[in-house]
Amino acid sequence: NMKPNETQLKTIKAHLLKFKTISSWEAIKKYRITRLSAYIFVLRDTGFNIISQWNVNKKSRFVVYTLKK
Repeated sequence: NMKPNETQLKTIKAHLLKFKTISSWEAIKKYRITRLSAYIFVLRDTGFNIISQWNVNKKSRFVVYTLKK
């Protein structure tokens, strides 16, 4: 089991607190973070209410994570 990178975890947490949503593509493009689901798992484990929503278009399918109150 890989321990999450604390800096990347803080980056994802800060992004969610500010913008409320993030997708894998956003995480890669903005922050060069490729293991978003692992960080979402850790944040959920520490009490964050984050829902996953699959988005599907002609080219791809991806998850958007949304932080709920």
